[in-house]
Parts: sequence; structure tokens; C-alpha cells
Amino acid sequence: AAAIAVSSALTDMAKGKSLDQALEINKDDVVNDLGGLPATKIHCSMLGVDALHQAINEYLKSKK
Repeated sequence: AAAIAVSSALTDMAKGKSLDQALEINKDDVVNDLGGLPATKIHCSMLGVDALHQAINEYLKSKK
């Protein structure tokens, strides 16, 4: 459930932002947006943030 919540919040947070702004989103931003997560679920927020950053970086590399 935490991974789904993180993915949903992260999607909402990234919408309307430039790629540079989306790259600035971090784990703490996601956790704060959700009003906190149990300590054992914090790693779920990093998975979503890491995936977003990786996707953006791969996109930017493909544009070179």
C-alpha cells in the first residue's frame, strides 16, 4: 500500500513541473506530502523517487 501511495503522490508532485524541477523532488518531499510514513516503509518512497530520476535522466540522455 505504501508503494502505491508513494507512486500516486509522486505523480501528482511531478505534474506540471519542468524536468529540472522534477529532478529536485526527493524522498523527504514525498514523505511530507503523504503526512509521514512508518519507518519500515520509508524505503518505498526512495524506490519511486529513484525511478522518476532514472526515467528523466534516460530521457535526457536520449535527447543528446
